[in-house]
Amino acid sequence: MKQDLAIKNLALREVRTEGQRLDAKCLQLKNQQSKLMRNIHHLNKEIKALTSLLEKQGLEISQPDFSISDTDSDLAINEI
Repeated sequence: MKQDLAIKNLALREVRTEGQRLDAKCLQLKNQQSKLMRNIHHLNKEIKALTSLLEKQGLEISQPDFSISDTDSDLAINEI
């Protein structure tokens, strides 16, 4: 009987420890996601500014495989 109780207590401690580890990992991943979203937003601003500057100088610019405005709207949705 005491052995069963000890085993249950050990299992409970392991589950709590794992829960805390998962909570910490979740927070870490959310922070990484926020940082990546800010970096993407910053890069989009730089791309727009450089594109405008190069067009003013008369340089030809190839079009990207994606729409920058699409990534801006994706960022807005993900930040909600």
